Amino acid sequence: MFKLLIADDEAGSREWLAQEIPWENHDICLVGPAADGTEAWRFFEEENPEIILTDIRMPGMDGIELARAALAQNPGIRILVISGYDEFSYAKACLEIGVCGYILKPTPPEEILQAVLKERDFLLARQADEQVWASLRHQLDESIPFLREQFLRDLWRGEVEESRL
Repeated sequence: MFKLLIADDEAGSREWLAQEIPWENHDICLVGPAADGTEAWRFFEEENPEIILTDIRMPGMDGIELARAALAQNPGIRILVISGYDEFSYAKACLEIGVCGYILKPTPPEEILQAVLKERDFLLARQADEQVWASLRHQLDESIPFLREQFLRDLWRGEVEESRL
């Protein structure tokens, strides 16, 4: 199950995001929601969420500052910004620091859910890749003594070509 942190200073929007979408039906555990960036940072440090859905303008620490700090602590975290501001400068700043998406309010809950699920699926794929690489490393580590012994045996018998040395 993945942890999702929601941060929005507008109480109605924050509660709507937390309650309108059945996160638990999609293997997502809700962290928070946080009423501002400072509270969101506290949740981040305590809960270590894999995904953040944050408003851009909040008191204390805005969404860009939150994203920047979270990415510095955990470069693999997935961050989505949801905002009522369609100013290009906000979207540009978010993309420059590594935010995964910028969602304009108002947005239907299905679109927000799809954006979060896309990030969840990205994390699932990354986990699967990491498991495959770990398995391959393990197999290689177990094979090295056998391969070394086989090489030395072939070398002793004169069965190794000079190009293999």
